[in-house]
Amino acid sequence: MADMTITPSNGCLNTQSTSANEYEDYQSTSKSYDQTRTSLGLKILLGTFVQHAEKQLSEQRLLDAGCGTGSFLHDIAGRFQAATGLDANAGMLEQARAKLADFQNVTLSSGTLPKLPFSDDSFDAMMVNQVVHHLDADSNFSSLQELINESYRILAPGGSLVLHTSSQEQVRNCYWFGWLIPEAKHRMAERYASVPQIKGMLQSAGFDDIRVTAPLEAMYDLNVYLDPEGPFRADWRACDSMFALATEDELEVGLKKLRSACDEGTVQSAIDEAEQWRHRSGQSTFISVRKS
Repeated sequence: MADMTITPSNGCLNTQSTSANEYEDYQSTSKSYDQTRTSLGLKILLGTFVQHAEKQLSEQRLLDAGCGTGSFLHDIAGRFQAATGLDANAGMLEQARAKLADFQNVTLSSGTLPKLPFSDDSFDAMMVNQVVHHLDADSNFSSLQELINESYRILAPGGSLVLHTSSQEQVRNCYWFGWLIPEAKHRMAERYASVPQIKGMLQSAGFDDIRVTAPLEAMYDLNVYLDPEGPFRADWRACDSMFALATEDELEVGLKKLRSACDEGTVQSAIDEAEQWRHRSGQSTFISVRKS
């Protein structure tokens, strides 16, 4: 078993958040986070990275920025020469450390996005999975632009970046519980830059070969995610950012609505409507680019 060290990153350590605008207590939820999530889009990620013009996957150095509990790294790190996971939350990194203990090519570092505490041209591949909505609390998305600029800097020529995010339409329509907390759903959607905005940021940083894919698979274990009783449990709610943005009053009202819908037998129609949206447009979007 490899001795994996979690290394601080040039004074950027922040054990409470992934970014300066973090709004979720991942220290508390890190132990239950994997109960609902899946590593959606592995074929998209690997398909992008395998197209490197000069290097095979086994020769590439991979960065997972905002790696969380290390689920994505666990599923693909073994294909790379070396892999690095960067996250600010100590609880998440501890889960990742346990999960990746047998991977001798993986290094875990603590650091706060959007800064990337690595030298120029350090990596050949980089992924950012469902992280960017934590970076900015307003619509100028300056932290996202900084992260994109930093990504360009630390990628070597020919390197690829994949941003796994969601469109505002996906946030508003493709999560069955959104109707319970509509104000929080609106605030959640506003934290996501639109795909055209992200494309513009990527182009201004110097990236090219922009490709957009929206898989129709769910980001969650459907056996857990589609449980109408799920939102009544704090550990279930803790695995989704939308609930973190709900006030106590909004949550109380929402759970009363859900209880009534469960008692009246109408909750399944709300679930089915959101699932129909998901089957048409997906819950998330992958944007891949290349550094020439």
